[in-house]
Amino acid sequence: MSVSFDGGMDTDFHGAKLALFIGDRLLTILRDDKPGIPWPAHWDMPGGGREGTESGAACVLREVQEELGLILSEATLSWGRI
Repeated sequence: MSVSFDGGMDTDFHGAKLALFIGDRLLTILRDDKPGIPWPAHWDMPGGGREGTESGAACVLREVQEELGLILSEATLSWGRI
């Protein structure tokens, strides 16, 4: 099932991740090495947990800004899936 970035179909999820390509490279992050978090000290894609009733696009864009300081618009998203 494809996700609608306008909130039409993205209501049943707990978090979102983003595959961010810069040219032919995939941007990844190294997770914190803290006990109690899932997969500490592992490489991951940016993203995280949903806050309230935000859409999938809003969730992933907020997380990217929090984790990387990158401000991306919803128009930069090209594909999504639940």
